Amino acid sequence: MLRERAGKERVSRETTLRYDIRHARRADLAQLEWFGEHRHLRLVEAAGWAHVEAGNVLFLVAEVRGFPVAQLKLALVHEEDVKADGARSGYFYGVRVFGPFQRIGIGTALIERGEELLRERGYHFATIAVERDNPDARRLYERLGYARIREVPRSWSYVDPDGRTRKVEVEEVLLRKEL
Repeated sequence: MLRERAGKERVSRETTLRYDIRHARRADLAQLEWFGEHRHLRLVEAAGWAHVEAGNVLFLVAEVRGFPVAQLKLALVHEEDVKADGARSGYFYGVRVFGPFQRIGIGTALIERGEELLRERGYHFATIAVERDNPDARRLYERLGYARIREVPRSWSYVDPDGRTRKVEVEEVLLRKEL
């Protein structure tokens, strides 16, 4: 009897997940902290919203039942915006998918939607940066057709909601794709 009951305590089921990709709203910022996981970036995100309002950045979210589970920012004006031949490149950054929703295609869908928006605006290239120690994200970008163009050190600092200055130093790999 114990064996039979132990086998019935676990039931596997499969379901489909519906998510919608849309432009972010300022009200999304609080939920995008994902229960405190990204609280330290609260002031950075709030300050960055001015670029969204100015039309220099497109901010997309994927939401499940009204909750944003992924985000992608797309800079339309960037220091590498125009290549030598005049072709413009949009710059993806802030690409994140909330842990329980990773590896099911939401990140891919966000990037593909961002690429569509760039093509609609006449861009010929998309650029994305990934930290050198994030091989999973790099594999995703390469699978989507992005190729390494160079590595760059990046450092910046910000003030967290507790008033502490945090310094960030990373080695980034820049990847580019022709659209």
